[in-house]
Amino acid sequence: MDHNQNWYRRGELNYATRIRQVLSLAPDFLEIVTWNDAGESHYFGKIWPDSIAGTNIQTYTDGYDHSGWQKLLPPFIKAYKAGIKDVSSLIPSDGKAVSGVFWYRPLLKSASCINDFMGKPRGWMNAEDSFNLVVLADSRASEYTINIYSGYDMLAWYRPVQGLNSWSIPGLRIGSQSIEIVDINGRVIASGKGTMTVIGDMSHGVCNYNYQVVGF
Repeated sequence: MDHNQNWYRRGELNYATRIRQVLSLAPDFLEIVTWNDAGESHYFGKIWPDSIAGTNIQTYTDGYDHSGWQKLLPPFIKAYKAGIKDVSSLIPSDGKAVSGVFWYRPLLKSASCINDFMGKPRGWMNAEDSFNLVVLADSRASEYTINIYSGYDMLAWYRPVQGLNSWSIPGLRIGSQSIEIVDINGRVIASGKGTMTVIGDMSHGVCNYNYQVVGF
């Protein structure tokens, strides 16, 4: 990266939005063109180190595994190939009651990043301090409760419907980020916790707006 390539484009729930649009429009051809695009930080698969050798791109991607986004692909691909347009058909492909992924930026929008020689990325003001969540639920969805925790508090809770559910929850707080899904008996049937805590400022290192992505 250099000064001319230090920029930020907001994403939030773009992934879930595109899934709904693709199924609705039913195009003849679909390609995921950013599968290992480490330089733009919206990669889905493994990063090829030889493609970014000699650059500082690894600084922005090390520890930021995005493979959790793949959790949504098998049921989506199956529905797309079958010509199904209703997202209620997108249930977990692994036989589990629920599955999904959440993502967040470990650095708050308000961070000064004064010690990063490149400063904050262009477009940083468009970022949102939000907890982004997509859940796939089976036919018993109405019996489940989704609890979202940010910092030391519960940020929100939801009751899903069958199929694809998505939320972008504002108010991300400093500290750990996690999710817990319980059934009607209070039994935890799925959970996930981010390996990176959210911080309010960057006193050293790069001003990294990459997402932490957590599959569950």
